[in-house]
Amino acid sequence: MSVSAPSALIAFLFLGLMTSESWAQVRRSSQKSYEGVSSESHHQIGLVADNWKYNEPRIQDSGILFGVHYRYQSTLYDFIKQELHLEYLTGDTQYDGAEIDTNNPISMDQSNKIYNGYWLVLLDLNNSSLNTFRFLPFVGFYYRYLVDANDPFNGDYEREQTYMTMPVGFNLHINQWKIQALFHFIFTGENITHFGDVGGTPAELTFKQDTGDGLQFEVERSFGSFSFTGFFRSWDVEASDSQIATLPAKAPSYYEEPVNSTVSYGMRFNYNF
Repeated sequence: MSVSAPSALIAFLFLGLMTSESWAQVRRSSQKSYEGVSSESHHQIGLVADNWKYNEPRIQDSGILFGVHYRYQSTLYDFIKQELHLEYLTGDTQYDGAEIDTNNPISMDQSNKIYNGYWLVLLDLNNSSLNTFRFLPFVGFYYRYLVDANDPFNGDYEREQTYMTMPVGFNLHINQWKIQALFHFIFTGENITHFGDVGGTPAELTFKQDTGDGLQFEVERSFGSFSFTGFFRSWDVEASDSQIATLPAKAPSYYEEPVNSTVSYGMRFNYNF
């Protein structure tokens, strides 16, 4: 990858904040309430626990990931709002599968890291300072980057997954409750497989994995400056293209990143300011 995941997320955050500040200069005199906070913009930071399960044919990887979540919300112009989300998750998971070179079954702990970032543009169809009921459809951009590390057991190798999607959905606000439904349509996906970790050549293979979709559903309850969020997420991704590679003591063969699915659910405890 030419740009690291943290660098891409930092650039993403900077772009969103600069955009919001530019609009804020225009709209400074018209400050409407957004989710109960009477200001042009506000922030949320949260602690996340995510019960995560990843499946491929003959492989399952599952465990609880922990991390942090940041959300920025503001009014771009009148009834046009924006949300920027950044999330980092990490943890050890249970890998049940097979060694790539021998196909022998194996069960081990391994480490994973996930970076999520997405920006939404919302239309506030109610556009009122009264927060009893509000419906906001949105469209946006979503970036997801997963690192499956090279852990110290035979046959493991590092893998990097990058997906970009165009999410569509809606926010629904009812008093102190917020519901968000988000549907993903993957428009580009890439897997970088580090075959050199198991003695393969070439040392890196880049697979295109552009077909798939996802679903994200959240329910948030506010208690003053604090809030609690429960969420459900799922991904279904089709198989990648094929690339030729050679493993030690084996003839060259074609390899692919197989069809895979991910289901996770968890909770987030937030502070809003």
